[in-house]
Amino acid sequence: MVRTISFLVSLNLSLVSLSLLPVSPARRISDAPCPNIVIKCLGGDQCRANRSKLLVEVNGGRAESTPKYTWCLSAGTITSGQGTDTIEIDTSALSDECITVVIMIGGFDRACSNTATL
Repeated sequence: MVRTISFLVSLNLSLVSLSLLPVSPARRISDAPCPNIVIKCLGGDQCRANRSKLLVEVNGGRAESTPKYTWCLSAGTITSGQGTDTIEIDTSALSDECITVVIMIGGFDRACSNTATL
């Protein structure tokens, strides 16, 4: 019985001493300005051709942020530029169908939207 009481007293003292530790300030979700992300087809109607060149424009965000680019296509292939702000795609194997192009941008505040779709 004495052991149980001393254990409870020790436990209570530990909890009291833990509550005296300094608490780090809460991290704010986002004070960072978020970038605006837009995909553009270079050459106007050229996006209707079998080979197209696409560019992503990233405006805003923190100046010290370094964008990391990941492109995805619903069909067709990326022939060059994966990991950069400009890609070339080949849709010659497709018949008259629409495709979806998505860019995911890393390197900015996680609270910001990081995708754009064309």
